[in-house]
Amino acid sequence: MLVAIGSAAAQDCPAQGRQNAQVCQRPEPGTEFAQNDSEFDRPVPPPGEMPPMGMPHGGRGRGFERLRMAKLIELLQLTDTQRAPFLEAFRKMRHQQREVERQRMEILDEMSQMLKSDRADEKMLNIKTDELSSLARERCAGMEEFVSATRAILTPTQVAKMAIFQERFDAAALRMLRDRMLHPGGPGGSGMSMPHDSFRDEP
Repeated sequence: MLVAIGSAAAQDCPAQGRQNAQVCQRPEPGTEFAQNDSEFDRPVPPPGEMPPMGMPHGGRGRGFERLRMAKLIELLQLTDTQRAPFLEAFRKMRHQQREVERQRMEILDEMSQMLKSDRADEKMLNIKTDELSSLARERCAGMEEFVSATRAILTPTQVAKMAIFQERFDAAALRMLRDRMLHPGGPGGSGMSMPHDSFRDEP
């Protein structure tokens, strides 16, 4: 998700509730580190290797996605009637969001290359900033579409559980990423396990 641009672009989201707007604004796990000094030198992975939004590259990113899906299915206790349409809507949403993130990372990489020049092309920087804003709106529209689709499939209780789960899962993933960055070889520096309490319903 977009970092600086995302919060402003959230105003362009269709007004379908505060919760949906918050979904558009929240940065993906890992993207809040985008202002690190070394960020300008970070290469963008090839399109086929892009991880889920903000997640680690390669196998770890795919592992996060599998864990997210497994925990969400377990939490929602989907009926036979709900399972297929929900999974289709969820996978469509995640695919769209990953594509938006791939494009966002490419644009950020282009901007970082421009900024390395002593005489950066401000006109092109403005164009790239507009492209980031456009992607923020595209991402928000995708989330709105997903929420509308799931409300036609799930019960209100399941929709509420899913919203809470997504927030807590991303927060738990973010903590793991921070731990790995601060303590690369220490506990929590490898593997895909998460504390179960990270997204368990509050009493």
